[in-house]
Amino acid sequence: MDWISQFGDDFKNTENLTDSKKKRLINGVVKDIYVNFKQDEKLHHVRINFRLPVLQSVGEILRADNAVLKRGGFTPNKAETIENTGGSNHPRSTLLHRSGMFSNDHSYEGRKFFLTLSVDYYSATLWHPPYSEYQQFLFDTISKMHADGNSYIKIAQWMNEQGHLTPRGSIFKPNHAWSIHMKKRKSNERFNRFYDPEITDIGIDII
Repeated sequence: MDWISQFGDDFKNTENLTDSKKKRLINGVVKDIYVNFKQDEKLHHVRINFRLPVLQSVGEILRADNAVLKRGGFTPNKAETIENTGGSNHPRSTLLHRSGMFSNDHSYEGRKFFLTLSVDYYSATLWHPPYSEYQQFLFDTISKMHADGNSYIKIAQWMNEQGHLTPRGSIFKPNHAWSIHMKKRKSNERFNRFYDPEITDIGIDII
């Protein structure tokens, strides 16, 4: 089991690798990557399926002749889904990466044992709606004025006195000030959600 710790330490020292070697290394340990969007919860679900050749070092993976995936005209395959890998049943997941190195058992003669595991990660930050500097200015100003005790009626009046229009170019009304304030607050709360990665489906492949 000391190999696992050593393997992790080796990975921590790979930041200075060239892009080609990083690609080789990723294809040496990642079987496939899936991602889909959970519309009801506004979350992206990313699943990475690892298949680590047991007792092999990072250096040995980098030296493997067939460790680099020949992508060619690779495009995401939406027919592949996370549920095929044992994950949650959410449709429209996209296969972002599949390593071709695991398809040919003969090329792995002598490497009969693989540590397999899946890492599920949920993120609310992979996509942000467009928000201009002017929209941010309006939100910051309204938030500060509201925190200082001003009503939305007074905020709208101040905006009009200063010549500020709504993002759509309209004269400010109290409901505009309220909408800008509340919608952005809810958006910030949604995008500030954080989820710890979950490790599942740990096993050993024996070939």
